[in-house]
Amino acid sequence: MGAFLSFFVTPALVSLIVSLWAGKVLEERRARRDHITKLFEGAREDVRRGVEVGMDYFATPPKDRSALQEAKVIAADRELRSAVSLLLDKVRSPGCAKAADASRQAFQTLLIELTGDTFQAADGEISREHITRLVHAGAKMRTSLARLRDAELKDRSEQDPIMRKITGAYEFSHRHWPFRNQP
Repeated sequence: MGAFLSFFVTPALVSLIVSLWAGKVLEERRARRDHITKLFEGAREDVRRGVEVGMDYFATPPKDRSALQEAKVIAADRELRSAVSLLLDKVRSPGCAKAADASRQAFQTLLIELTGDTFQAADGEISREHITRLVHAGAKMRTSLARLRDAELKDRSEQDPIMRKITGAYEFSHRHWPFRNQP
């Protein structure tokens, strides 16, 4: 009976415990990655909505603009300042610093274009150039947020000791492949 427990039951229990632990660790990592992705996608959607509101406002002649349109632009500005600032002000590792700086610059440009030009002016004309600048600033901001998200996820996977071992073993095996440098 003791031999049966030693050879069959104990290894099965150990493998069950290890597989449950590994599954829990992988699920936590996946949930963290999905949470980060959801935060950035929500911010990108806020940027898109802000640009749409701004386009609607600036495509209307100043004398025909309503208080509701103006309120929507102000609300979009405040929403962007509160939501996107949380993502950009977070202390990041050196791997994300370049992408975070680019996102901050794009964010400042977007805010300037969203409430600039003839915003809250009673006279003037529709400025197609301003609308174009607003659209381009929004697109640049959405792109920089996607790059920051990718840099954040890459940095997290590089800091993960298990992923480092896996990718390190992969690089080692490919670097020392015997027929790699032969034609």
